[in-house]
Amino acid sequence: MTIKNISLAGMEHSILVTGGTGLLGSHLLVQLARDGQSVKAIYRKKSSISEIEQLFKYYGLVDKWNLVDWIEADIGDTDSVVDHMNGIDQIYHCAALVSFNPADAEKLYHANIVGTRNIVNLALEFEIDKLIYVSSTAAIGRNGLNDEISEKTKWVASLENTFYAKSKHLAEQEVWRSAEEGLNVAIVNPCIIIGPGSLDRSTGTMFSQVLNGLKYYTNGANAFVDVRDVVDIMIKLMYSNISGQRYLTTAENRTFKEVFMLIADQMNMKPPSKYASRFLIGIAWRLEKLRSIITMSEPRITSETARASHRISRYSNQKIINALNVEFNPIDSAIKNTVDYIRFNQ
Repeated sequence: MTIKNISLAGMEHSILVTGGTGLLGSHLLVQLARDGQSVKAIYRKKSSISEIEQLFKYYGLVDKWNLVDWIEADIGDTDSVVDHMNGIDQIYHCAALVSFNPADAEKLYHANIVGTRNIVNLALEFEIDKLIYVSSTAAIGRNGLNDEISEKTKWVASLENTFYAKSKHLAEQEVWRSAEEGLNVAIVNPCIIIGPGSLDRSTGTMFSQVLNGLKYYTNGANAFVDVRDVVDIMIKLMYSNISGQRYLTTAENRTFKEVFMLIADQMNMKPPSKYASRFLIGIAWRLEKLRSIITMSEPRITSETARASHRISRYSNQKIINALNVEFNPIDSAIKNTVDYIRFNQ
């Protein structure tokens, strides 16, 4: 259960990581600390930091924990970040709000677009060496067909685009604008990232669903990737001469049913066996919306996630393979790593 090692000997940098308590940001901290890099990491909820410390324990890096300098800040408020920018020469901008609840449209705009605008403006002001921005496959255009989607696929305004996708697309425009103003940038567009983390957030919910006896599956498909691979690519891009490029970081195109079957197998749980049709999913999200209104809680399924569960999206990873000679971990390995972490915490 090791993260791929990149030798950074003799490369001392002052690094800022936004979104340090997220699935990707936390694994980035693990990798950087493993290589002896001191890092400033932004957090918003102090309670999340203990989860990241547990992740360091899982990877056998307790002695590296003090290399992370935690900073309480809100990237939506420039004043809360600016005092920590002195001496920074590299930024990994991982922070983002991921939500497929249409009610969160304003929050998505503030966190993903305004937050990114603030970070790139600070990067320009303090003349940092390079910024790696974590976008999403959601920000890539859709061709309306089942053909593989690549970096060349054009963005097209559509009702099929979620509010999250729109926010990430517009956030990318802020990054490209900063590049026009002289900032050295590269963008990664991960797909569905699998790796150790909270069972209440991100793809951790896929594992909790299986633990809770998931019965239904759909015929939708998407791309999946090991969190360790995305981190590996981000660091390689940071230390490369590549600038002004975006890369789909995807390992395997799989159906949701296949992935849930793999998770169930690794967890020794019964796999989902009942097909949830579009009609059934349509009823489910409407009932869930009613429940969330009555209980004033977040819906567990929305109209956007219902549509996505049956959508077939396939992505090409050829550009990043050609650029960095990447070899992706199989998704089975990412799932095993996550299950091992769950058992480590039991």
